[in-house]
Amino acid sequence: MSSWTRLFVFSAILLLATGCIKRKLFIRPTPKDARVFLDGIELENNEGVVEQPFTFYGTRSVTTRRRGYKTNRQMWTIPTPWYSRFPIDFFTELVIPWTIDEKHEITVSLEQEPKNQSKSTQQLIQRAEDMAKEAGSELRR
Repeated sequence: MSSWTRLFVFSAILLLATGCIKRKLFIRPTPKDARVFLDGIELENNEGVVEQPFTFYGTRSVTTRRRGYKTNRQMWTIPTPWYSRFPIDFFTELVIPWTIDEKHEITVSLEQEPKNQSKSTQQLIQRAEDMAKEAGSELRR
């Protein structure tokens, strides 16, 4: 076997055996059916777990909403691990022959809105009906 053939085979093996880092962010809202937004984009909630792959580390905006609960907005920082810092990241991304699974998890609990909130809503509807009567028309629902 010629030296060029050996070099080609060795290079092909290295390229096929390269590793990578699989990064995933898990968001677990309570209650489980809450709507979850990451950086303003709504994500699919599967049985109380939102799974989102990501590429870059840094600060992300996480917002959770559900009717009857207060909206929760928080900034969450995904820390950069040692193996993703320069110059080590070259080897972990391209050279090592295995995959690194990296998982980050956020648990978010929503607070229920106070029960008197519905009373104030009823008062608002009553005021609207009173104003409509004063104006000589009926309030449509």
